Amino acid sequence: MTNEQNIARNAVYNQMIRVPHREYAEMVGVFSKAMHEDPLFVSRACVHLATGGTEIRDQADAAIIALIQTPNEINYGFREAGRCLLLGSNVYKTEPDGLQGLPPFRIFRVLQFISKSKTPVHRQVKGVLADYIEHLQNNEDLFDRVAVQSRKDIKWAYRMSHIKPSARAQAILFDSKPPKDSVFYAIQQIAKETDIVKKALAIAEDKRIPYRIASSIVGKLTPETAIALISTMTPTEALNSQSWVKESGVLNIPEVRELFEKKVAGATKSIASASHRKSAQVEDAGLQAAVAKAKQKSVDKSKKIEDDLLIAVDRSGSMQSAIEAAKEFGMRIAPVCEKAPMVVVFNNDATELKIDDVTSIKAWETAFAPVRAGGQTSMESALRLAKRRGFEPTTVVFIGDGGENAGSVREWMRKEAADFRTVFIKVSSSAYADPFSRSMQDTAFEMFEMGRDIDYYVFDQVTSFLQTGAYQSLSEKIMDIELPRRVA
Repeated sequence: MTNEQNIARNAVYNQMIRVPHREYAEMVGVFSKAMHEDPLFVSRACVHLATGGTEIRDQADAAIIALIQTPNEINYGFREAGRCLLLGSNVYKTEPDGLQGLPPFRIFRVLQFISKSKTPVHRQVKGVLADYIEHLQNNEDLFDRVAVQSRKDIKWAYRMSHIKPSARAQAILFDSKPPKDSVFYAIQQIAKETDIVKKALAIAEDKRIPYRIASSIVGKLTPETAIALISTMTPTEALNSQSWVKESGVLNIPEVRELFEKKVAGATKSIASASHRKSAQVEDAGLQAAVAKAKQKSVDKSKKIEDDLLIAVDRSGSMQSAIEAAKEFGMRIAPVCEKAPMVVVFNNDATELKIDDVTSIKAWETAFAPVRAGGQTSMESALRLAKRRGFEPTTVVFIGDGGENAGSVREWMRKEAADFRTVFIKVSSSAYADPFSRSMQDTAFEMFEMGRDIDYYVFDQVTSFLQTGAYQSLSEKIMDIELPRRVA
């Protein structure tokens, strides 16, 4: 491997541990630049991200964008792979078979980003849009579902591709005269209905109406309309709507509560992060029990972390943010660990925190409650304490700002690097971590940056990273990937 290829791979790996939050440009730029230096590896790394290699959907989107925007001079089937990953086996017959493709709103988001970028590849965008529009127009139910959720986007698709709408598409999108068998006609009729009971029944019976639309036409919230509205929710929508549903008072009705708790308990996507959102936090025993069921389902489906894990938390001066982040991270990661992690807080000296039950939120809160920030920083003290206690970690997660003003952790870690890998969650905007990370280039070291505010998606990324394994095994896995393609 050349030095340029090594730099390219490191750049890709560094992007794989970031959370772009819909800011595609930087990540796409890194992927595209790296593609020039090592197209064989980077193209497959993009396929890896788009086919389950990350839980952060913006990363998968950016990977597909990079493939579709591959320049002609290095396009060795990469654009074709991006096209297949975007639309999946529902639109194309592909090898490998069963590619899931992106949901409609992300398809439009990806294509709109490409169309506005400096390398828009209009021919590619128009070709993909033509294939997708043809697929939608050949499936009336699917067309209705996409159009009701993404009306502006699908109208943009017609304009961008210069495709003449079908008669149905013209009536629904541009003439506002939807056919009587369409969901749009049903929505119009329900909105006109003045009888609350009839309106509720119509919403509950028509399974095509999404929650976002139903909430705008339901009118006065009664037991009947509440049941109708909850019936349109997806489990994730129910999880994120706990706060207002609780405040509305409808949970006092046993039938409504039973239905809503069942919906919440069925959530599995991003449950660990979603449960931290304000809209998902309520003081209600029944809902908390439903969230616990959802979390357990998510944990049961998750790949377990088999490492002997040491969580080392900086509690030196000004590091209260690290203490809070560590508590939340522990709650997030402990349920998917095969063995309970060892938790150490350190400043000049180190102290082990005993967590009675690592799966209990209350146990983590109790253990961290008396911890206060103060003193200097000695990361080495945490490592030495673990060793004195007979704990030999295979992975160490440091949580702090990267500062080190006591001890010699760099020398220690260089000696011990062969025995464990090191992950750092940076929790402040301090410049300390920059010289620290530069001096640690020759160790097994990764940094996830979060800033002072807790970002639960970063915790998801760290968890996913630890579940994947070390770089070498990931590299081998990536290089074994075949590029997707369409077949006749």
